[in-house]
Amino acid sequence: MVFDEKTELEYMMLRNYQENGLVGRRVLIQIPFVALEKIEEDKWYTKVDENEKPKVRGIIQIDIISKIQMYMEDLAILSESFISQRNFYDLLDSVNIGDMVGNFFRKRLPTISDEEICKIMSYGSSDQFNLYDMKIKLSKL
Repeated sequence: MVFDEKTELEYMMLRNYQENGLVGRRVLIQIPFVALEKIEEDKWYTKVDENEKPKVRGIIQIDIISKIQMYMEDLAILSESFISQRNFYDLLDSVNIGDMVGNFFRKRLPTISDEEICKIMSYGSSDQFNLYDMKIKLSKL
């Protein structure tokens, strides 16, 4: 299959994000949870004094929240590029990312239609599928 330059760039970006970005974000979020668990069990690589545990716990929790926020920002940017049908990289070059992400969550997200959600998630339209025959086949199993 041959793509135009814009489609190929979007495909490569999404493929890269799927193969590396999502996995990387997941690992980065898991590490602090493991650290919290090990600190609580006194199995961390260094001893954490009981009086220091609340402070360390708070620092790690802030780290977890910031990583979740970065993940949400990624998803907002990807979603906005799909909805506006703009190239992801062009979108990044042409807008203030902080403003765009804030506006996405405050203004765009509450008004997203089911059709736009399907576009973001790369779902097909349910109107185009005959699921009745599939339901019959599944019920016979």
